[in-house]
Amino acid sequence: MKLLFYASGGSKTIVGEALVEKLEFMPLKEALQRYSDKMFITKEEALEYAQRFGNRKEKDLLLLHLSNMLKYPKQIAYSKPITMAGQYLDKNGYMSIVNRVGPCVEELGN
Repeated sequence: MKLLFYASGGSKTIVGEALVEKLEFMPLKEALQRYSDKMFITKEEALEYAQRFGNRKEKDLLLLHLSNMLKYPKQIAYSKPITMAGQYLDKNGYMSIVNRVGPCVEELGN
């Protein structure tokens, strides 16, 4: 499964992609113990997020194990709004985005 990275806010563009190797659900405390050195956010940011949204410390997090992370050489405008839950793209939708990107040259830390 592929995951596309979307820049929200003013730009609303797709900026890169990655392969999802594995999905896991676990409490924040366990996730920080097992993966704090491999997460996109710091331990402090995760704890701040959990506090800001009330009972997040007790709820399981969705952890995505990613590989082949690529930053697109140019941002791709996307016409549809994307919620926090994301949006499913079929192969045609994905290909319409990738065809506008050209060769991906910047591989991120895998």
